[in-house]
Amino acid sequence: MRWCPVSSTATVKHYKPVDLNKHCPPKASPGLRGLIKTAQETIQTSVDLLGSGQTDDVPDLVKLLSDKKLATVTDGKAQMVDNYSTKMSDLDEIKSTIHEQDTGVKSSAYDTGGIAAETWKEIEKTIQQLTGTLDSAHDWQPAKGSTYLSAAREAPLTKAVLSAVVSVHDEIQIANDQIQSQADKVGGSQAPYVPTSYSSGGGGGGGGSYVPVNGSGGYDSKYTQPVSSSGGSTAHHRLSRTELEEYIGKALDALGITDPTARKNWTEGYLTLIQRESGGDVGSINLTDSNAAAGHPSQGLTQTIPGTFGAYHVSGTSSSITDPTANIAASMNYVMHRYHVSRDGSNLTSNVQQADANRAPLGY
Repeated sequence: MRWCPVSSTATVKHYKPVDLNKHCPPKASPGLRGLIKTAQETIQTSVDLLGSGQTDDVPDLVKLLSDKKLATVTDGKAQMVDNYSTKMSDLDEIKSTIHEQDTGVKSSAYDTGGIAAETWKEIEKTIQQLTGTLDSAHDWQPAKGSTYLSAAREAPLTKAVLSAVVSVHDEIQIANDQIQSQADKVGGSQAPYVPTSYSSGGGGGGGGSYVPVNGSGGYDSKYTQPVSSSGGSTAHHRLSRTELEEYIGKALDALGITDPTARKNWTEGYLTLIQRESGGDVGSINLTDSNAAAGHPSQGLTQTIPGTFGAYHVSGTSSSITDPTANIAASMNYVMHRYHVSRDGSNLTSNVQQADANRAPLGY
């Protein structure tokens, strides 16, 4: 009986140990065994970074697999390509890169309380769900004359592995947002800036001659006013292009972005992003993906999850996650921080593929 190899990181001190290898089905193909081991390295590294407070740069396995053409992403959902088992050297390279990142974590900085502990509870649920799925396949047998399970037989297992990795990555991104928000509240000496011409009840108008202190550099925490309440209406209402342009304009007003060229960059990109994310439906909510399974479904025009909306909520906008202006503004605030989009929007489409009409849709 051939089992998955033991992880090379077994002797490393981890924040919370993760062991997927022992759950690998005995008749798994080398490709699936390699994927499970790589997923373990990814989740373990992410958890260790969480414990040490270094959540800014957790590994994105789906992106790494996609870059190596080992996986495809359609409508934000990932799946392994049919021939990924023949590209084991690429899988090994990804695993090695992730493992190197994990060994660089300072275990002396592990934090056992607060945000890290709560996030680990959610991650642990995801791991348990995955291991349960893998365990259920231990009695599976290959087709007659074959040594390993077929690719078709393993497909639901690879999907479960990728879904778990995405869920863990999302949980840690939420934790990162919360940590950043907490740091901003503790360290900020200035009250959040709210353009005087903006009101949550409507109105257009830019911020006049206001020029952000960091130019077009990107995320500026003084626009952020975290909220704990992010409930919103689920009433469906599809907005016209004209209405979307109006709400995008209001979101830019709230962020103090007044330059005509910058507003054009953001407007064009967000018209594309919103169409792809929600089709312009104000009450859109995704109840089928990993975010929904984790209890924080994507909502509103830009399909923002509550944790991200709460962490990047823009001062002066509604605390309702499905409010068009508030939803768009929080999303813009988020991409400036997460994807380093400049305040002038000049690199929006290059940094956020979902906003680029000339490239295939890709969740952000």
